[in-house]
Amino acid sequence: RLAVRTAGLLHQLVTRAGRDPAGALPELDRLIDARCADFRERSGARWIAVARQAEYQARVVLAAFELAGRGTFRSGEPGWGPDTVVPMHRE
Repeated sequence: RLAVRTAGLLHQLVTRAGRDPAGALPELDRLIDARCADFRERSGARWIAVARQAEYQARVVLAAFELAGRGTFRSGEPGWGPDTVVPMHRE
């Protein structure tokens, strides 16, 4: 992903500069296209209608609230129980 992000940022920079003295844009286009195609093939990425995405996200949020209401709340702090409900980073 880092290579695609870097190529994308370079592409934006060169495009916004309005000139490409090194002729980098065609190579950046090829790199971005190839990496994106590889990602689509490996991940099985497919287009999903926005309404369907929103419906799924809403169902996930509602299910999370339902599950949260079923259990006892534990924050991971002393006196609240042995386990955390959501893993917490210790700093």
